[in-house]
Amino acid sequence: MSWQGLWQGEMTEELKDLHAQYRKMFNGFDACGYEEISYEGLTYEEYVGYIKESLKQKKSLPNIIYPGIYDNVEEYS
Repeated sequence: MSWQGLWQGEMTEELKDLHAQYRKMFNGFDACGYEEISYEGLTYEEYVGYIKESLKQKKSLPNIIYPGIYDNVEEYS
């Protein structure tokens, strides 16, 4: 059994491909690795749709699911 991260739903070839695309775009970080996302509340269709939108907009998954989630996070230099 392969690692699915925090996503515990169905893992199809489509979703495996989307995960690979996501990792490539976001420097190896997987779409199913964000602790701030409540994956158990997502249907397969919602999850796939969010990943597709994330890739389209070139924004991380949390920024697609919860717009503005990081707006009040201080950046450290």
